[in-house]
Amino acid sequence: MPLVLLSKVRLPDWMLAWLAYVPVAVLAALLAIEVLVVDGQPALSVANPALPAIIAALAVAGFTRSLIGTVIAGVGVFWALA
Repeated sequence: MPLVLLSKVRLPDWMLAWLAYVPVAVLAALLAIEVLVVDGQPALSVANPALPAIIAALAVAGFTRSLIGTVIAGVGVFWALA
């Protein structure tokens, strides 16, 4: 029902800009929980292969803006360390 009501309302530009970040924020929160917590305990150690994989993926994404390159870098580092 809320979507039907919102479809008829013109949202301000500042709210549309703010809402553009919601999917990224939700995905980041879900991934952070999955990667940084293992068995209910924080997993911030070198033994966690996901941490170097995330760093590699972020570096490739920042330099190349390539989705396939980012995925290959992250999965490759994770696979090599796991």
